[in-house]
Formats: sequence, C-alpha cells, structure tokens
Amino acid sequence: MHPEKLSAKQQRLLALALLLTAVSIVVGAVVVPYFMVLNGYDEGLRHLDERMVTYRAIVRDGEVAREQQRQLDRIELANGYFLASGKQALASAELQRRVKLVIEQSGGSVVSSQMLGERNDHDLDQVVLRVQMRSGVEQLGKVLHSLEGQPPVVMLDNVLIGARPAGGFAAQRGKETEAQLDVRFDVAGFLKPSADGSAAKK
Repeated sequence: MHPEKLSAKQQRLLALALLLTAVSIVVGAVVVPYFMVLNGYDEGLRHLDERMVTYRAIVRDGEVAREQQRQLDRIELANGYFLASGKQALASAELQRRVKLVIEQSGGSVVSSQMLGERNDHDLDQVVLRVQMRSGVEQLGKVLHSLEGQPPVVMLDNVLIGARPAGGFAAQRGKETEAQLDVRFDVAGFLKPSADGSAAKK
C-alpha cells in the first residue's frame, strides 16, 4: 500500500488510524500496568484490613484477659487466699491459732494439734497441721463450714470421725445428751508467695 497514491481524505483517515494505534500502544504500555499495580495495591489493602481485624481481636482478647487477671488479683487481695505470712514458722503459728479459734467458737474443744511440716502441691507451698478435736455433730458441721468457707483458703484431708461411748453422770441419771465425736483431720494452709513467686522457708 502506497500512501502517496491515496486521496487526501484517505491519507487523513490513515494518519488517524496510525495515531489511534500509537495511542493504544501507549495506553497498553502505561495505563494497563498502572491499573494492574493499582489492583495489586487494592488487594494488598484488603489483606492489610483483614490482618488489622485479626490484630484488633487479639488486642481486645488480651485486654479482656488482663482485666480478668486484675479482677482475680483484687479478689485475691480482698479474700486473702494465703496465710498472712510467707514464712513457715509464722504461717504455722497463724494456722494453729485460726483452727483453735474456729473450733472453740463453734463449741468444740481442741484435744491436740501437731504441725506436720511443709509440702508443695502444684508449685504452692503449704503448711500442714494435724488436729484432734472433740465436739457434737452440730458443732463439727460449724467447724468444717467455717474452715472451708472463710478466708484464708485451707484444705482438709484425712478426716476421721469416731463416736465417743455414752456415759457420765448425766447419762446415768437418764438425761439425753448430744452424741460426742472424736474427730481427727489434717488442715493445710497456703504460704504467701514472695515477690519472685516463691514462699520463704524460715
């Protein structure tokens, strides 16, 4: 095809076609990659938004967990889960006083009490006291309820209950008396951890 043989009108149409072709090439070389890059940015932003949603959920869960821990700490301070002292000797004396007071206030009597030393259970240091007491059934219920239901937290173990034989002056005269029980149990109290999370040993 020889352009010089074309009429003026045909030459103008040919020039216009060549111009459109050149514009299409420029558009293909510049605009299309631009939109491809822009689409890549959009996809990246969508992924970033998804990650931000995930991170916000993690932060929110972390804040909830921290607030729950703060509440537990406040409850622990308010209720006194541990014995007042982290030292074994002082904690043992505190536990003995508390058990004796509870028994006597409930109407029972302490026959004997003996410290069994210290033990560790699930990384918690405890002092253990073996108690022998005497009381009626109702008084025993009060003792157990008070020890287990009031702070500081203690654990009862090896509970042995035996009935005392009926007798005495009142029984001889035919008066009804409440059955008396001989009770033995071990009670463990928790030593307060030190600043590094361990309990003192002295």
